[in-house]
Amino acid sequence: MARTIRTKRFCSGDRRRDRISELPDDLLVQILVLLPIVEAVRTCVLSHRWRHVWTRLPRLDFDDDEDAPDVLSFPELIAAAIVNYAADVHLPDVSVSLSYRYEFSEAVSIAASAFLAADRVLSTFDLFLFQDEEDELAVLQAPPLYMPCFPWVKELSFTFSGVNLWMPYICTFYRLTKMYIFGVRFTDEGWGLHDAVSWRCPCLQDLELHMIKGLEKVFLISQSLTSLRLFSLVDLERLLVVGANLRDMQVTRSFVHASEPTFMLLDVPKLEQLHWEDRCPDEVQRWSLPNQLSKLTVVEISFAPARFTRILQIFKSIQALSLEFSIAPESAEQKNLVENANISFFHELDLTVKKNEHSFGPTVLSLLNRNYWVRKLSLQITDDREDKSIIAPCASFCNCHKIKSGRDKKIKLDYLNWVTMKNFSGTEDEMNFLYSIVRNAKALHKVSVMFSMAVEPTEKFLQSLQKQSPSGCTIELNTI
Repeated sequence: MARTIRTKRFCSGDRRRDRISELPDDLLVQILVLLPIVEAVRTCVLSHRWRHVWTRLPRLDFDDDEDAPDVLSFPELIAAAIVNYAADVHLPDVSVSLSYRYEFSEAVSIAASAFLAADRVLSTFDLFLFQDEEDELAVLQAPPLYMPCFPWVKELSFTFSGVNLWMPYICTFYRLTKMYIFGVRFTDEGWGLHDAVSWRCPCLQDLELHMIKGLEKVFLISQSLTSLRLFSLVDLERLLVVGANLRDMQVTRSFVHASEPTFMLLDVPKLEQLHWEDRCPDEVQRWSLPNQLSKLTVVEISFAPARFTRILQIFKSIQALSLEFSIAPESAEQKNLVENANISFFHELDLTVKKNEHSFGPTVLSLLNRNYWVRKLSLQITDDREDKSIIAPCASFCNCHKIKSGRDKKIKLDYLNWVTMKNFSGTEDEMNFLYSIVRNAKALHKVSVMFSMAVEPTEKFLQSLQKQSPSGCTIELNTI
């Protein structure tokens, strides 16, 4: 018997509905957030319902890795997206990232297009245009880039190597709390930056400046600033910081490039931490400094006279001092450190010493002997030489003749109660240093030794340490 197959007929009103388009705007926006900005914008042609959904995205993220191959003009994409964004809402976040190679003038045009969002961004504006500066003529011939005011943005990040950046001279960054600038050139010696930060950023807390040219003068006066970091300001000659609430400050490889006399003035009564990896300025004035600094970190630079001991003399008292330097007893600066410098009072000493075919023990022991009030010592030895057993012969004026070991001269370590030694490789120099410590630190409570990779502690070494250490001292030997 023949089987009858019935088919269901659909009229036009029964056609399957577009259930995705029926979702509320908030859900549709969450879907578009997952797409590259080009694809999100293109959804406007799907139907009338989708026409304006993308204009409410919480973030406009322009990345030429994803977007540039699909558009004819990347600057026009940025400008069109910003101009056509919903007029009744602010832009929370805008990010522009270029990794493709553009002509320098075109990169300036891209940045100018991104600046169209300046008065609408509420949270974060991030511009990353890392251009090649090898074509110096193109860099010099490119038009300057005028930064507009961002009255509502909270965090501003700007990376554009070589561009001639001009800061705005009018209006106020009312809500700005963090500013990061990398790679730009200033042709006004830094007065525009000074004017903006000092007088028109009333809420600015964090300021970071990296790899910047043309900043001969950095004058910062701020009641709100709490963190200041300066890295490789290659033309810096004068630094003035007046920060009533500044807590954290870092200066790295900026004064070292100066060919003219340098100057620094500090008025930072609440400063807690200072990281200094630079040449000390020729003249330093102190208007107001804290009674005690929580932590001072000083890293010696090897390619220029650093005068880093002068930084150690600025503050009266330091809770924790961190020093990093290469062992070089012939250095006048290092000799001054262990013999003459009247450095600040401190309780904790964190040392990183780089061995350079020379014994490190006498230098460190001399430093401890002069600063006998140290209670906690952390020492890390770095040594990049292939043959670590080679030690250069000492000259007659070498510090090695001042203190050769704890048996030769009484070392004054009256308050030292905690010692940590890292990257211990078991050389004779290292063992003699530890023996000198445990023999002379009568208040010592704990010694912790972290051995370097592929080095194992021996029972003989442990017994020798225990025998020479004071009663009640705990010895810990650890391996990686």
